[in-house]
Amino acid sequence: MVPYAVLLTLVVATQGAPITLVAPDGTTSTLPAQEITRLPPQAVTVEDRGNTAAYEGALLTDVLLSLGIPTGEALRGPAATMVVLVEGKDTAKVSFSAAELDPTLSTKRVYLVWKRNGAALVDAEGPYRIVIPDEKRAVRWVRGVHTVSLGVAARPVKVVAVKKTQTKTP
Repeated sequence: MVPYAVLLTLVVATQGAPITLVAPDGTTSTLPAQEITRLPPQAVTVEDRGNTAAYEGALLTDVLLSLGIPTGEALRGPAATMVVLVEGKDTAKVSFSAAELDPTLSTKRVYLVWKRNGAALVDAEGPYRIVIPDEKRAVRWVRGVHTVSLGVAARPVKVVAVKKTQTKTP
Protein backbone atom coordinates (compact mmCIF):
# COMPACT_ATOMS: atom_id res chain seq x y z
CA MET A 1 0.00 0.00 0.00
CA VAL A 2 1.24 3.48 -0.86
CA PRO A 3 1.83 5.49 2.34
CA TYR A 4 -0.02 8.54 1.01
CA ALA A 5 -3.15 9.27 -0.93
CA VAL A 6 -2.64 11.45 -3.98
CA LEU A 7 -4.78 14.57 -3.89
CA LEU A 8 -3.39 16.42 -6.85
CA THR A 9 -0.79 15.69 -9.50
CA LEU A 10 1.16 18.13 -11.68
CA VAL A 11 2.57 16.66 -14.86
CA VAL A 12 5.35 18.64 -16.50
CA ALA A 13 5.84 17.46 -20.06
CA THR A 14 8.50 19.78 -21.48
CA GLN A 15 9.73 23.30 -20.84
CA GLY A 16 7.24 25.66 -22.41
CA ALA A 17 4.48 23.07 -22.19
CA PRO A 18 1.61 23.52 -19.75
CA ILE A 19 1.39 21.65 -16.48
CA THR A 20 -1.69 19.50 -16.24
CA LEU A 21 -3.36 19.38 -12.84
CA VAL A 22 -5.21 16.15 -12.20
CA ALA A 23 -7.58 15.95 -9.25
CA PRO A 24 -8.55 12.62 -7.64
CA ASP A 25 -11.93 12.71 -9.34
CA GLY A 26 -10.19 12.90 -12.72
CA THR A 27 -10.89 16.55 -13.43
CA THR A 28 -7.98 18.40 -14.97
CA SER A 29 -6.87 21.98 -15.40
CA THR A 30 -3.87 23.52 -17.08
CA LEU A 31 -1.17 25.74 -15.62
CA PRO A 32 0.89 27.20 -18.47
CA ALA A 33 4.67 27.19 -18.09
CA GLN A 34 4.55 30.95 -18.62
CA GLU A 35 2.75 31.25 -15.28
CA ILE A 36 5.46 29.22 -13.57
CA THR A 37 8.15 31.48 -14.99
CA ARG A 38 6.20 34.52 -13.76
CA LEU A 39 6.43 33.37 -10.14
CA PRO A 40 8.72 35.46 -7.91
CA PRO A 41 12.15 34.87 -9.47
CA GLN A 42 14.81 33.19 -7.40
CA ALA A 43 18.51 32.77 -8.08
CA VAL A 44 20.80 30.46 -6.17
CA THR A 45 24.49 29.67 -6.62
CA VAL A 46 25.62 26.26 -5.42
CA GLU A 47 28.40 23.73 -5.74
CA ASP A 48 27.20 20.95 -8.03
CA ARG A 49 29.58 18.03 -8.51
CA GLY A 50 32.62 20.17 -7.86
CA ASN A 51 31.53 23.06 -10.11
CA THR A 52 29.86 26.32 -9.20
CA ALA A 53 26.46 26.64 -10.86
CA ALA A 54 24.07 29.60 -10.86
CA TYR A 55 20.47 28.40 -11.11
CA GLU A 56 17.35 30.45 -11.83
CA GLY A 57 13.80 29.41 -11.09
CA ALA A 58 11.20 29.69 -8.35
CA LEU A 59 10.67 28.31 -4.89
CA LEU A 60 8.79 25.03 -5.02
CA THR A 61 6.57 26.57 -2.34
CA ASP A 62 5.51 29.32 -4.75
CA VAL A 63 4.59 26.72 -7.36
CA LEU A 64 2.54 24.86 -4.75
CA LEU A 65 0.91 28.11 -3.52
CA SER A 66 -0.45 28.65 -7.00
CA LEU A 67 -2.17 25.30 -6.54
CA GLY A 68 -3.65 26.16 -3.16
CA ILE A 69 -1.40 24.25 -0.74
CA PRO A 70 -2.20 25.41 2.80
CA THR A 71 0.51 27.45 4.54
CA GLY A 72 0.96 29.40 7.74
CA GLU A 73 -1.95 29.11 10.15
CA ALA A 74 -3.88 26.93 7.66
CA LEU A 75 -1.15 24.28 7.89
CA ARG A 76 -2.45 22.44 10.95
CA GLY A 77 -4.49 19.35 11.72
CA PRO A 78 -4.98 17.12 8.67
CA ALA A 79 -3.27 19.70 6.43
CA ALA A 80 -0.07 19.23 8.45
CA THR A 81 0.14 15.66 7.17
CA MET A 82 0.45 16.78 3.54
CA VAL A 83 3.42 15.54 1.58
CA VAL A 84 4.86 16.51 -1.78
CA LEU A 85 6.27 13.79 -4.02
CA VAL A 86 8.59 14.93 -6.83
CA GLU A 87 9.33 12.53 -9.69
CA GLY A 88 11.95 12.90 -12.41
CA LYS A 89 12.51 11.28 -15.77
CA ASP A 90 15.44 9.33 -14.35
CA THR A 91 12.95 7.40 -12.15
CA ALA A 92 14.02 9.42 -9.12
CA LYS A 93 11.33 10.04 -6.53
CA VAL A 94 11.74 12.21 -3.46
CA SER A 95 9.36 13.56 -0.89
CA PHE A 96 9.01 16.66 1.23
CA SER A 97 6.58 17.43 4.00
CA ALA A 98 4.40 20.48 3.41
CA ALA A 99 5.64 21.83 6.76
CA GLU A 100 9.25 21.48 5.61
CA LEU A 101 8.46 23.68 2.59
CA ASP A 102 6.38 26.28 4.46
CA PRO A 103 8.43 29.47 4.98
CA THR A 104 6.49 30.26 8.19
CA LEU A 105 7.68 26.98 9.73
CA SER A 106 11.07 26.31 8.16
CA THR A 107 14.06 28.11 6.69
CA LYS A 108 14.60 25.34 4.10
CA ARG A 109 14.47 26.56 0.53
CA VAL A 110 13.67 24.10 -2.24
CA TYR A 111 13.97 25.51 -5.75
CA LEU A 112 12.32 24.39 -8.96
CA VAL A 113 14.80 25.69 -11.52
CA TRP A 114 14.79 25.90 -15.32
CA LYS A 115 18.04 27.76 -16.01
CA ARG A 116 21.68 26.98 -15.21
CA ASN A 117 24.36 29.62 -15.76
CA GLY A 118 21.90 31.75 -17.74
CA ALA A 119 20.79 29.06 -20.21
CA ALA A 120 17.84 26.66 -20.24
CA LEU A 121 18.65 23.36 -18.57
CA VAL A 122 20.10 20.76 -20.91
CA ASP A 123 18.01 17.66 -21.64
CA ALA A 124 19.87 15.59 -19.04
CA GLU A 125 18.83 18.03 -16.30
CA GLY A 126 15.61 19.60 -17.51
CA PRO A 127 13.22 20.86 -18.30
CA TYR A 128 12.97 21.42 -14.55
CA ARG A 129 15.19 20.40 -11.68
CA ILE A 130 14.98 20.52 -7.90
CA VAL A 131 17.89 22.27 -6.15
CA ILE A 132 18.26 22.32 -2.35
CA PRO A 133 21.37 24.29 -1.37
CA ASP A 134 21.39 23.54 2.37
CA GLU A 135 21.47 19.75 2.09
CA LYS A 136 24.87 18.09 2.54
CA ARG A 137 24.29 15.64 -0.31
CA ALA A 138 22.27 16.22 -3.48
CA VAL A 139 20.15 13.08 -3.10
CA ARG A 140 16.89 15.02 -3.52
CA TRP A 141 18.08 17.16 -6.45
CA VAL A 142 15.75 15.52 -8.93
CA ARG A 143 16.57 16.05 -12.60
CA GLY A 144 14.01 16.14 -15.36
CA VAL A 145 11.12 16.85 -13.01
CA HIS A 146 7.92 15.78 -14.72
CA THR A 147 5.49 15.13 -11.86
CA VAL A 148 4.81 16.82 -8.55
CA SER A 149 2.12 15.18 -6.43
CA LEU A 150 0.45 16.62 -3.38
CA GLY A 151 -0.90 14.06 -0.94
CA VAL A 152 -1.82 13.34 2.65
CA ALA A 153 -0.08 10.73 4.74
CA ALA A 154 -2.59 7.92 5.11
CA ARG A 155 -1.00 6.31 8.14
CA PRO A 156 2.45 5.71 9.54
CA VAL A 157 4.52 3.13 7.76
CA LYS A 158 5.89 0.47 10.06
CA VAL A 159 9.57 -0.03 9.45
CA VAL A 160 10.78 -3.49 10.32
CA ALA A 161 14.47 -3.87 11.01
CA VAL A 162 16.04 -6.92 9.48
CA LYS A 163 18.67 -8.46 11.69
CA LYS A 164 21.66 -9.82 9.84
CA THR A 165 23.00 -13.07 11.10
CA GLN A 166 26.59 -13.99 10.63
CA THR A 167 27.50 -17.49 9.69
CA LYS A 168 30.76 -18.71 11.11
CA THR A 169 32.84 -20.82 8.84
CA PRO A 170 34.97 -23.44 10.46
